[in-house]
Amino acid sequence: MLSTNFDIKDLGVADVILKIKITKKLDGISLSQYHYLVKMIKKLKKREIKENTNLFLSHTTFIKLQELEQDS
Repeated sequence: MLSTNFDIKDLGVADVILKIKITKKLDGISLSQYHYLVKMIKKLKKREIKENTNLFLSHTTFIKLQELEQDS
């Protein structure tokens, strides 16, 4: 066993691992990176980095130029 070769200490139930917050719920567990995103946004605002103003419409379909030429 590891405990015979190493000093092991029980740190209790994990609440954050690899910047992923773990929350126990009645129907299972919930994983979230919300707290990490908020931290990163605050960090970026301190650096005065501007937000991206380019709009991307999720309903837009992109097709290759070749497909356009074949249709005409």
